[in-house]
Amino acid sequence: MLNPKILLKHFGIFWAIFIALQLLFSTAGVKGGLARINAAMLSNVMQRFLPEINLKAQAQQEDGQILFQFYNQEQADQLVKKVKKTGKAGKISVQNYDYLVDPSNHINMALAFLIAVFLATPLAWKKRFILAGTGIFLFYIYSFFRMTFRLKYEVSQLNIGLYESDPNSFLSLHKINNFLGSLGLIFMVIILIWALLVFSKKNMAQMKLKLS
Repeated sequence: MLNPKILLKHFGIFWAIFIALQLLFSTAGVKGGLARINAAMLSNVMQRFLPEINLKAQAQQEDGQILFQFYNQEQADQLVKKVKKTGKAGKISVQNYDYLVDPSNHINMALAFLIAVFLATPLAWKKRFILAGTGIFLFYIYSFFRMTFRLKYEVSQLNIGLYESDPNSFLSLHKINNFLGSLGLIFMVIILIWALLVFSKKNMAQMKLKLS
């Protein structure tokens, strides 16, 4: 039979870790470090998923935000071809765009929640850390998928001929972006990741034993 005191103990562990991580992630040094890591990964991943734009992500040291800078790659290629046809050396000029993202709005809080959920799970501590690491990896895959549509939507609003879609369509970028970016869905994804990794026959038996 489950012991209520042990359940409350693990519930307390969750809140203690979650609050501690929230405070840690809000410090300038950690916030800036996370922004640099996220910017480096996003620059590599987004360039592969959004080849139509030349994109770079850069962490803003002072506030931990991420600045996306991009331009229309197809337009740049066409201008290069025109210059080459003239047979003369020349420079091309393309419009650059900026888009600023603050990871602390959702991502850092969600990351703290994810880590707290796994570390509060009544399993051996080694197992908790392994599952937390795997969970972070899976969550970042979802975050990259989410950011792809977020950037597509933002680019579509610039009216430069890229990623345009009918806003009234059932699968419009506007609706997909709002759905993927909702805070409720983010936490549902975390719970789903937790359930997929934790709910095995062996883990369930161990949790039942620890909670008895």
